[in-house]
Amino acid sequence: MYNPQETSHQTTMKKLMILMLLASLTTAISAQEVYAEIKAMAQKKVDDPHTAAVVKDINRFLIDALNYMGMKMKEEIPDSSAAYLDNQAYALYNYVNMYLKTLRMRKNDPQKTQLANIKLFIDASTSSPLFGDKADKEYVMSYFNNPDSPIRFSLDTNWIKAYVLVAESLKK
Repeated sequence: MYNPQETSHQTTMKKLMILMLLASLTTAISAQEVYAEIKAMAQKKVDDPHTAAVVKDINRFLIDALNYMGMKMKEEIPDSSAAYLDNQAYALYNYVNMYLKTLRMRKNDPQKTQLANIKLFIDASTSSPLFGDKADKEYVMSYFNNPDSPIRFSLDTNWIKAYVLVAESLKK
């Protein structure tokens, strides 16, 4: 049902949840449906000349993380299912959104608390590798090592594990 007050983020989340549900119920959906949808949404924001620079940077991270994940899965786990890639992509999307939401909600907190929250997300990302990629460490850590990036996470992250770690820590 159409809700005029629904934000584009809520619409996107609903669409992704429906795709995940359908993907789990049927094999008729083409492989990597959620992965492709998240990547297409991010690319659309990057390509839009009206998108704010920080939003473009965040979406470039999503695209790079998805590209890295897809490439490494083909190399390292070629027999993994499309559902696994979709689940990692969905967790990545939720992780980034939880990070941004936490930053917005905590913007009036003392700086020490804000930095602790940022560190929580960074630590969960860097301590939860999916591939343990040591060969391309410079690329894997390129966002982490860039002090100008609004997203300072590792590309080599098990996003499901990192999401759970952060969600549990934030509940405390």
